Amino acid sequence: MLRDMGGESATLGTVRVLLIEDESASAMVVQAQLAAIASVQCEVEVVRTLRDALARLAQRQFDLVIADLHLPDSQAQDTVTTLVRSCHQPVIALTVDASPELRAQAVASGAYDYLLKGQLAAGSLERPVRLAALHARTLESLRRSEERFRSLTALSSDWYWEQDDELRLIFMSTLLGEKTGLDAASYLGRRRWDHPALNLSEADWARHRAQLERHEPFRDFEMQRSAPGGATRWLSISGEPVFDAEGRFKGYRGIGRDITEQIRQPRHSA
Repeated sequence: MLRDMGGESATLGTVRVLLIEDESASAMVVQAQLAAIASVQCEVEVVRTLRDALARLAQRQFDLVIADLHLPDSQAQDTVTTLVRSCHQPVIALTVDASPELRAQAVASGAYDYLLKGQLAAGSLERPVRLAALHARTLESLRRSEERFRSLTALSSDWYWEQDDELRLIFMSTLLGEKTGLDAASYLGRRRWDHPALNLSEADWARHRAQLERHEPFRDFEMQRSAPGGATRWLSISGEPVFDAEGRFKGYRGIGRDITEQIRQPRHSA
């Protein structure tokens, strides 16, 4: 059974909840309380046994698991232990048993929270549901960032670089010097536009800065830099924004290539 709950007031997106409950009345109460959480839209799927839950966890991505501790095929902390071993989502234990020993066992087995059915309310579920929403959003952001960065590193590159959240270069591999003759250390602590590029105007730099301030990925940004001895080198850089586990912007990381010989080829001078 799959239902969408929430509405236009949702602000943290959708949380996919797997509810493991063999009593229909209890399942309806949990669904009603989830629907009452205004800040999140809960998409709830209900199964009646641990076996069915494990099958669904293997087939679909969920953000939160709410499990009755007394199921037809599993009892007490064994339910939590099996779920925690089988998934990476927070697991909330749900029961009518107010025993302090059972609570301690469930938490020790890895339960994120322990809720009594008789005291269930939207407020008791809101915190773990909001946590699951933030966790899911962060994981998705990290997944996309990692996918983009993997695509970057799959490209031919000569060196690697990193910027902090103020767009200052905090790492530049020494391969820059080996490949181009430019001093990698001279770039550290400075923004890219602090060093002149012979091919770029102030308007060009302004467009690049605006893209970085929007935290957008970029590819093949070309710069002509002055090198020792009066020579110049053409550099092409690509980068991806980096975010921490809370979704906060932490800077950029990327790769660079020396494209001087490509630029000097006849097709570029035509």
